[in-house]
This record gives sequence, structure tokens and C-alpha cells, in this order.
Amino acid sequence: MRIYISYPRAIKLDEFLSKQQKATFSYTEIACTKLEKNQPLKIPKGYVEDYNFINIGKGDQTWEKAKTAIQQWKHFPPSFTKIYPNTTKIEAGNIVVVMINILGLWCRNPAKIVYTFNKPNRFGFAYGTLQEHAEQGEEAFWISRNNNNQITYHLRAISKPKFWAAKLAYPLARKYQRKFALESMQNLKDICQV
Repeated sequence: MRIYISYPRAIKLDEFLSKQQKATFSYTEIACTKLEKNQPLKIPKGYVEDYNFINIGKGDQTWEKAKTAIQQWKHFPPSFTKIYPNTTKIEAGNIVVVMINILGLWCRNPAKIVYTFNKPNRFGFAYGTLQEHAEQGEEAFWISRNNNNQITYHLRAISKPKFWAAKLAYPLARKYQRKFALESMQNLKDICQV
């Protein structure tokens, strides 16, 4: 985990991304957020699960708006997060840097896309933390629609703190995780209402 007093220049983030290409996941429970048909989710010991969802609208237009927003990383709350590069395609194996602004400081957290799904009634992906991420675990983002064409946005995270600073500031980290979920849900809903 690296902390900056201001948002780092692109050249620094590019250098960091280049080094992350061979990085391994910081957890062993790969795809732990993935739900299999008729199987309950198994939360690894020592991890916390956060699951949130919101109805974002109805119909094909809402579906396409939400799908495009996720593909462009717009479901991330712009008030305190940035994805670098935000042009990264949603494909398994691709790596991004999740930049989080906490109390005016930017924290750099690398993550790799673990799996994706693109079905007529379900679209999304999950990414997992790499070794230099402050947390350990995985987060999934997806939209789904039911038989009435109602569309729901879901976020599921299974995580625990990794570094001593993250463990020490765990109450603050939990506050920001909740803030992320709430703002992400509202952000995607707002995008779909336009």
C-alpha cells in the first residue's frame, strides 16, 4: 500500500501498473464472490461480507445505460475514488489501480479482474486484490433483470485488512467501504435516470 499527499502523475501510475503485471493475488480464495447455481456463498474464515443492491429502473434503455456505465467504471464514486486507467476493459486478467482519497490522502490499491459474466439478464465482473492492496479479498459488481424487466445493481465484497495501517484504521476503512457502496448505488441509479 502506498499513500500520496496528492494524486500521482500518470507516469508513476504507469510504472506501477507495469510492475503489477506479474503480481499475484493477496488471497487464496479466488472467485469467492461467485455464486454457483443452487449453492450458498461460502465466506472464507476471517473475512467480512458486504452485500448491497438497489433497484435502478426498468427496461432495455436502463439496462444498456447501466451496462455501459459499468464497462466505463462509472459505478465508482467520483467523490473519493478513481480507477487508473479508466479505459481498462472489463476482461479477466486485466489490472487496474484503485485510487482512494481518504482524509485528503490518496491510497494506491492494485486489483485484477478475476471473472466476468455477460448474459442476457446478468452482466458484471469481480476483481481481486493484489499484494500491494491495503485489503485482502474480492469485490463483485453486477446488474441483473427479472421477468418484469426490473433492473437491480448489486455489489458484493468479501474482505479483511491486510497491512498494519489498514488493521489499525479498520473502523475508518469500514466507514469508507459503506460510503463506497452507498455512493456507487446512487451513482449508477442517477446515471440510469438521465
